[in-house]
Amino acid sequence: MIFDVSGKRIVFGMLWETRLSEGDVHAKARAAKSPYVWAQEKAFYYGVLNDTDRKEKLRRPLYSGAIVLQHRFQDVQNLMLALEIPGGGIIACGLHQGRPRNGCDVIVKDRAELDLLLTDFKKLCGNASFKIYGDVKVPGIEPVSMDDIVNSIDTTAQLRRVKSALVNPLAFAAGATVTVVVASYGMHLYTGYRTAEAQRVAAAAQKSSQMVYDEELAARRKDTVLHARSVVEMLAPTLRLPPSFGGWPLTKATCNVTIEKLVVCSYEYPRREDSPATYQTFLTAAGKTFDSIEMAGNTITAVKANKAMPFIEQGKAIDGAKTKREETIEFGSTLQRLSTLGKEKLGEHAPFALPPSAIAGELTSPPIGVAKWEFTGPVRSLKRLNTLPDYATVSNVVVTFTDKPAYDPKQSMAMATVNGMIFSKLN
Repeated sequence: MIFDVSGKRIVFGMLWETRLSEGDVHAKARAAKSPYVWAQEKAFYYGVLNDTDRKEKLRRPLYSGAIVLQHRFQDVQNLMLALEIPGGGIIACGLHQGRPRNGCDVIVKDRAELDLLLTDFKKLCGNASFKIYGDVKVPGIEPVSMDDIVNSIDTTAQLRRVKSALVNPLAFAAGATVTVVVASYGMHLYTGYRTAEAQRVAAAAQKSSQMVYDEELAARRKDTVLHARSVVEMLAPTLRLPPSFGGWPLTKATCNVTIEKLVVCSYEYPRREDSPATYQTFLTAAGKTFDSIEMAGNTITAVKANKAMPFIEQGKAIDGAKTKREETIEFGSTLQRLSTLGKEKLGEHAPFALPPSAIAGELTSPPIGVAKWEFTGPVRSLKRLNTLPDYATVSNVVVTFTDKPAYDPKQSMAMATVNGMIFSKLN
């Protein structure tokens, strides 16, 4: 099930499979008729969308909720997330031994189904304990909201578009059957993967934590990112748009940097009360401005992707890293100067790209560090970001528009919230 929260699309209820070789997971995803897949070069598993989400056609980034959990709670090997869904249902997403499991990433209809799943999950964990997070009233649960999860999203969790090829026409029925089994029996599907898991553990045991980390870091260095100083250039196409199309005013723009070398912007156009505007007036005025347009009630969501950006490999930003102390002084001071124009925030540094199978205490050299930063202020103030250092990247910008004038240096008719990361050397 795909959730649209704060301009980001996060998906729960994916199907997870064990990957026994370095074979083409895209071929397997095509066989399941999933347009998107989550996979990483050194991961022994991959995830595809379930059949109800496979009609996703918009060119907007999708993020796996299970992988977001994996990186948010890196030190927790066994956990279950339980979140209420407005309107009915519960998100139940579990990690066992630090990885997603088929049957553990599901949407259950009520508390009774959740209790059954928790019972099965407890059996799976055996003597090992597990933690539960979320907002459902379950004994021992630690409070976590959907906003908390969405705020932890980074490119690690992004699904990739499946590479095109001929699709096996018999795969759809098999995929639909798997989905029904997942919803009905939850953890019982795990039995079929015990042998594969034993093979994975045996292979991983032959590698040190440093080797595992080095391999993961090498793969992550190839991810596509954008320097933070490119924020103004990133928003330029958005700011060139007219304030409205066919009587539909632009109120919000959300632009995400994707690992597919695209900046994908989603625009929200609400219809004002008693307005003569119609879907047709918008379509006529917009013409071919957007890549896709979605109409739902009194809101139109339009999407536009831009590939003409100075993208870089993440490794270049990592190579520009300084020590945590140096960056706290340099980058922290830059944000503090910006506080005269808006609100700034710099998070704590944490190990970057440390996979669950690598133990931090066993590393022979310090890992790369990463910290999240944020700035909210008038769009006109973003030009101050043009001098940000090489180790700073931008991942997401949200701009809100209003037609009411503001008489405050920190306010504007166009307000932007910029989110990004800085990389550091922890030694």
